[in-house]
Amino acid sequence: MGPGVDAVASSDNFPTETDVVIVGGGIIGAATALSLVQRGIRVVLLEKGTVAAEQSSRNWGWCRRTGRDLRELPLINLSMQLWENMNATLGRETGFRRNGIVYGTRTEAQYARHQRWIAEAKQHDIHSELLSSSQLHEHLPQLQGEFIGGLFTALDGRAEPQKAAPAMVLKAMEHGLNLQQHCAVRTIERTNGRVNAVITEHGVIRCQQVVTAGGAWTRLLLQGLDVTLPQLKVLSTVLRTRPVDFDPGVCASFGSVALRKRLDGG
Repeated sequence: MGPGVDAVASSDNFPTETDVVIVGGGIIGAATALSLVQRGIRVVLLEKGTVAAEQSSRNWGWCRRTGRDLRELPLINLSMQLWENMNATLGRETGFRRNGIVYGTRTEAQYARHQRWIAEAKQHDIHSELLSSSQLHEHLPQLQGEFIGGLFTALDGRAEPQKAAPAMVLKAMEHGLNLQQHCAVRTIERTNGRVNAVITEHGVIRCQQVVTAGGAWTRLLLQGLDVTLPQLKVLSTVLRTRPVDFDPGVCASFGSVALRKRLDGG
């Protein structure tokens, strides 16, 4: 029904020591690994399954400024600058396209919230715009239902979840990343309060620092170290289709449902 995750082969040698161990081979772990190895830091990336096999291949694939918490905006600006050049940087297809993101607005209260958000976002050099109902339907001519307008950010875009994290990992491996898949972390060892090793199902890896990027599993891993991570699990439903003729041109959200066109036409 949809694209599989691009496969990445593990490194041949199991390491016994490194500078940094990253736990979790999703988009956060992959991006962190790439950033560190590009700075000459020795990194081992551990994944209990395979790269991007869980949440990082099932997300919406949106790369957005639109509607974000205002506290995130400085960081998301930096993120979007990276995404703009990601395919060239990695030398691989991540699916990133700058196609714009639109939020449909149903009520006057929503419209007012969007208006306030735009005013605040301008302070971070983010130039979104309010759409009238007719302008919204210009972007989405097949849209049905009562909408009084929308919030639109032309410079936002999308990427392919099944491609982005694997592409980052492959690039990081060119810079020396050691990737070990099907290698679950049992615990993290500390001496005098400092990390000194990671215990995996395949052996011990001595290290100086650990980045835990295991998504929903991170809280459970840290719980064994008496570290409390206040984490909320949210379950939502995502479906994907075979290739279809319909192409909205933009990523669109209508509150209870959202959609993104994939590179393969689904």
